Order: sequence, then structure tokens, then C-alpha cells
Amino acid sequence: MEKIADVVAFARVCPALEMDTVSVTTIAIGQKIGKSNRDYDLIDAMANAREGAIRRGNAEIACETGRRQYGPGGSALPGLLRER
Repeated sequence: MEKIADVVAFARVCPALEMDTVSVTTIAIGQKIGKSNRDYDLIDAMANAREGAIRRGNAEIACETGRRQYGPGGSALPGLLRER
């Protein structure tokens, strides 16, 4: 859930990035995330916290980090973010 929350936060803050909803949904189903509304509430709360941290820092650097971790060739979970 933490990585999905990161992706949501990056997509909210970075105008050049968007979440690949098919890839995120595939990951969520594979991890059995979303079986209850509590899962979505938790992801949203974590994403809000991450978004706040990104906005307090250097958003440009954060967006590049999002690309490196979750973009097409990402090092954490590739393909969860894509260019708009």
C-alpha cells in the first residue's frame, strides 16, 4: 500500500506525470488491496502525508525521483507512472 500511496502522491504533485491506473489496479489486486474501504482510506491518508512532504521540499527533484522509481524503467515498481 505504501508504494501505491507514493504513486498517488507523485501523480498529484507532478504535472508531467500521471498514474497508470491499469498497472496500479493490477498490483493492488495481486496484493489483495481494496477488499475493504479501509484500504482506500489508508492509501489516501498515506498519499496525503507523502504529498505534503513533497510540497514542502523540492517538487522538481521529487518528481524526478518518482520517475526513477515508478516510471517505465522504474527501480521500485516500473510502469506505475507515465508521462502525461
